Amino acid sequence: MKSLLDVLRQIKDPRSRQGRIYPLWGILALLTLAAMHGETSLRGMWHWGKLRAEQLVNNLGLWRYPALSTMWYSLQRLDTGVLEEGLRPWLPGEGAYAVDGKVLRGSKRPGERALEVLALVGQGLGQVLAQRQVEGGDELAAALALLEEVPLEGKVVSADAAILRAPFAQKVVEKGGGYIGLVKANQPALREALEEWVNFWSQQRGKKASHWVEVTKGHGRIEQREVWIVPCEADMQAYVRDYFGWPGVQWCGRIRRLRRTSTREEEQVHVWVAGAAFPWLLDAQTAAQLLRRHWTIENRVFHVRDVTMDEDRLNGRRIGPALSSIRNVTLSLLRHFFPVPYLPDAVRLVQAMPDDGFSLLTALPLEH
Repeated sequence: MKSLLDVLRQIKDPRSRQGRIYPLWGILALLTLAAMHGETSLRGMWHWGKLRAEQLVNNLGLWRYPALSTMWYSLQRLDTGVLEEGLRPWLPGEGAYAVDGKVLRGSKRPGERALEVLALVGQGLGQVLAQRQVEGGDELAAALALLEEVPLEGKVVSADAAILRAPFAQKVVEKGGGYIGLVKANQPALREALEEWVNFWSQQRGKKASHWVEVTKGHGRIEQREVWIVPCEADMQAYVRDYFGWPGVQWCGRIRRLRRTSTREEEQVHVWVAGAAFPWLLDAQTAAQLLRRHWTIENRVFHVRDVTMDEDRLNGRRIGPALSSIRNVTLSLLRHFFPVPYLPDAVRLVQAMPDDGFSLLTALPLEH
């Protein structure tokens, strides 16, 4: 297994020969170190490194400290996702992944839409395995390209309703994985067919759908989640495959969320679908956990990048996706070496290290 510095050394340098005065791996390592110390903007990362230039230059293969414009140019040329791909062997294997998109709001310009990236994250630990930039607002195309990069044999992939469509399901099945997620109003005919099947199974056949109820309290509210699950028999599987292009549909059901606060009550009912090569026999409790853990990607990655790393406010137009990759790697490293529940605590631990955290760049990954 290799250290992070070894991983960075192997990243292909996309810059022209004239632009390679400073090694790319040294610049990326410097930016990652600065981000691990809590710096959120490129300018802040550059200033952090400049204050420590004397000890960093030699360790990172830099013959002198590079200018801010050099760092900007290096990030602008960086291919989206190469950092996540290099770090992937570090990350522990997980049985379930979540795919979702994030708009980089700080990249919006007059007359131009904000940039968007799509990430694939482990549902358990919240570490980013892959990321791609969304071109022209086509999340589905980005998701299909993302799935090509990651082994899915025996894995389960959750996605939101905008992405979980027939081509997505086909790609997951093709790669030996399973899929699960909600079907909403963007696919009305499929949603209606699944609802009818749940009703048919539960009422006309006199069979009760498996049922799971979970109640949680917090943030000034009580939330009750109920999940029903029914198997899709051969005739239903053939119907969904032939009319909607969905392969291997094995289960479907309803999910009902009831939220109560001191002033109001809110109810939501959705239809969900799951299929293909699941590594276990799905039941209502497991389905509920997979559907809920999909939001790991929002709570443990996107929210942290926005609140702790100030992503939405500071993103540049040309270097936004590359900076988001730096943040992904930083999140993965901090959670890998410092498994604390609150990420700023991990930043404080790095700041307290006598070598400014440089030893983390040369350390081998921990055993899981």
